[in-house]
Amino acid sequence: MPLNYIEVSVIREKCRSRIEMTELWLRRIISEELTNNFGANFMNHKTSTDNYLIKKDIRENINNRYKASSEIFPRLIDTGYFENLIDIFCNPNLYNEFFKKYLSTMFPPTMPNSYVYLKFCLDRLKGIRNNLSHANSIGIKDAEFVLSFTTELVESFKKFYSISGMQQEYIVPQIITITDSFGNVINRKNFEIHETHDFSKNQNCFLRPGDTLSLEVTVDPSYTDAKYQFRFGGAGQDFSYSNKLVYVMQNNDVDPRKVIHCQVKSDKTWHKQYQLDDQIHLYYKVLPPIE
Repeated sequence: MPLNYIEVSVIREKCRSRIEMTELWLRRIISEELTNNFGANFMNHKTSTDNYLIKKDIRENINNRYKASSEIFPRLIDTGYFENLIDIFCNPNLYNEFFKKYLSTMFPPTMPNSYVYLKFCLDRLKGIRNNLSHANSIGIKDAEFVLSFTTELVESFKKFYSISGMQQEYIVPQIITITDSFGNVINRKNFEIHETHDFSKNQNCFLRPGDTLSLEVTVDPSYTDAKYQFRFGGAGQDFSYSNKLVYVMQNNDVDPRKVIHCQVKSDKTWHKQYQLDDQIHLYYKVLPPIE
């Protein structure tokens, strides 16, 4: 269906999730490639006495953010802005040695300086992302660019993993982000495990009976094999097609570490684990009611 016939709100959400998906893939590839070659602290690796692997402004920006919020970000790369990821991925030396192979189905091997075109497209994507982050609308041409470019880019990434024997053994829907009513935005870091995010020590996230907790889950939009359903365990809900939870805390929810399981499963007849395909655990502190 032409985008002109689709509601603007739907287009905005589709584009936003596609850009988030692309950002997660860039983080993953940068982290895996540079960690394998230079170690976990690749961000501060020196290639010679006077030269670093990552240029100074990016390195200092990421190090400073990590020092200020290391309890939130498990890896240095997770503190980098989208523009930092673009600069690292499209650095000519790093691109040619480590990242170019991921674009083998997107650019011909003989294409010179393909990183220039890639950076141009990623920078355009960054500008659209910034507009969407500020609740601006999106034009049809920009939306068409986002949907086509991100699809081609991620398919190329996935093709490389497939050829290299690193693809997922189970192609299932996976959670990439969760947003809660406290303003926390949880971006998936490790797709190989069921992540845990603990807000029970954060006084700004304490709850009491009668308070409402809302959550919104986004699934990796590159998964297109089947429909999928959600369940928010610990909130007394069964699987449904709604990716949103609005839950009013009850007296029996009082707990120093109240857990909410954000779960997703496809409509297929098999699932990766038991009766679900992916989940993330969230913890909140629910205080007793004020008497």
